[in-house]
Amino acid sequence: MARVFNVTTEAFWMWKGRGLSQRKQEDAVLLEEIKMIHAKSDRVYGSPRIKDELHDVKGKQVSRARVNWF
Repeated sequence: MARVFNVTTEAFWMWKGRGLSQRKQEDAVLLEEIKMIHAKSDRVYGSPRIKDELHDVKGKQVSRARVNWF
């Protein structure tokens, strides 16, 4: 695999063992919250209402575009 990406084997194994980034971990948590809000609304809420509920109820500042991305 290191040859395919044209990197050293050491760099490949460092990358492979690194795990998820902070942003990816936050995205996973946010995705679960979005799914819960959407399901609780009987699948009626779209990104504007989900964004508002994340802000009003959970105190999270996220853009509508980020909610819509999921």
